[in-house]
Amino acid sequence: MFEIIKQDILNYFFMYIGQGSRLAVAAFFLSFLVLGCYARVYGEGRFFGYRVWFKASVMALLTLYLYIVIGITLLSRIGSFKRHVNLRLFSSFDSTLVDPRYVYENLLLFVPFGFLLYLLADLFRNAWVMFLTGFLCSLAIEAVQYVTGLGCFILDDILTNMAGMMAAYLVCRICDRRGGPYD
Repeated sequence: MFEIIKQDILNYFFMYIGQGSRLAVAAFFLSFLVLGCYARVYGEGRFFGYRVWFKASVMALLTLYLYIVIGITLLSRIGSFKRHVNLRLFSSFDSTLVDPRYVYENLLLFVPFGFLLYLLADLFRNAWVMFLTGFLCSLAIEAVQYVTGLGCFILDDILTNMAGMMAAYLVCRICDRRGGPYD
């Protein structure tokens, strides 16, 4: 099963990396300019300081990640789903109803999101902010899937997405050392 999950992740990654990398490069340069100007105006270090490079790189990775997530959750689907809402908690964990790999893939889908947001801004070092961001982003994906007919609204997807994001947050908090590269 884990081999199939790995193959699914690699397939989607390579499917969207080309177009997404163009967006990521644009996001890097735009972020670099904005952050560099901000640092220069407010005297927070040299224009080309490592913090500007680091934050711009994280922004580029975040852009690439978001493009891939949109590709996986919306662009790779055909609008043939009936509008269905599944609010039964933990129904996806019943392997007789759903392939268990979808649970793991939903969990893994938001792990990079948690890492990247944590590295991007101090705001996301707050557990409640991270939790709320994960909830709202996952809710938005499920709502768009439902409205467009590109998927079903499944409560367990929101739960597993948020669990992945919070797992990344916890790893970051455990590894967080004052004076790290992302402060």
